[in-house]
Amino acid sequence: MEGMFINCLKLRLNEDQILVDLNQIQMVLALPELDKLPTEDDAVAGLLNFHSQFIPVYHLASLVDEQKPIYDLNTPIVICSLISGLIGLLVSEAIEVCFISMDNIQKSALLSPYPYVAGILEGEKVSSWLLNLEELMHFHQLKLKNHESLSSKA
Repeated sequence: MEGMFINCLKLRLNEDQILVDLNQIQMVLALPELDKLPTEDDAVAGLLNFHSQFIPVYHLASLVDEQKPIYDLNTPIVICSLISGLIGLLVSEAIEVCFISMDNIQKSALLSPYPYVAGILEGEKVSSWLLNLEELMHFHQLKLKNHESLSSKA
């Protein structure tokens, strides 16, 4: 890892800062009207027609077990490219693109219960999580399956 760098998009979610690998970012859009889906998954905000392709848009706050922020028409949707396809993430703010040395990313005890946190960047005023979006979506799917199996047993 020594000498390796990563380009990230720094996001704000409520009062937290989150870093996402810029290679996974397709685009950042202002919040349009989303098509609502009949789903019990409260992390799903709706579907976005993105260049004639419908992509799911998620509340990033729900995916990382945070309180949902109040959204307005300026709320950004970050379009991300994953192995499974495109997804959108609702965030409070897209702050900046930053160039980060991997040597500055610390592994943490936070990684155990949250396998989607690839590390933490400690700043002077605020710390930022480095999210692994593939792991985040996998973790979310596992939570849904566990919830469904518990619901069917009740």
